Amino acid sequence: MKFIKPSLMFVLLLLCSSFTNTESKLTFSTLELDNAVHFVVEVTNNHIALGQSTEVTHKLYVSQSAGISNWKNFKTPNFNGFDVENIDAKSMKVFTEKFKGETYRYVILRKSILTAKQKGEFQFEPSQLNVTIEIPSQKKDNNGLRALETVNKDFETEPFTITVK
Repeated sequence: MKFIKPSLMFVLLLLCSSFTNTESKLTFSTLELDNAVHFVVEVTNNHIALGQSTEVTHKLYVSQSAGISNWKNFKTPNFNGFDVENIDAKSMKVFTEKFKGETYRYVILRKSILTAKQKGEFQFEPSQLNVTIEIPSQKKDNNGLRALETVNKDFETEPFTITVK
């Protein structure tokens, strides 16, 4: 296990755990594909004082009936007006939580501690990520099991604002 990269370990964990759920749907419509993966940003406090810090967390949510085999092009906005300490995940620990009323697995891709250097209202563009999603298809493999279909999809978080007084 020592030689496996953290991102590969995450992929293996998601793929293995995604097919242990016997209640998951075996076919995907476009709507279901749209709900298979969510890329979100969470800010602990959008209103802070000069010199105070807030935490920005990027999470990747994956439904119980899908898997992730890769992600790339992870882009975050420039946090002008703030000192930034990025804390990238050294190992991909998979968590489970309710999201939009459904149970999802998720990983934290990055936490950033932002410390305000100047006053004002700061609007930040969405973060971006390209994800390779593996979903069960209508086709069956040689063993009679549903074959996996691979779909690449670009995701963006919602833009957000931090006000510094």
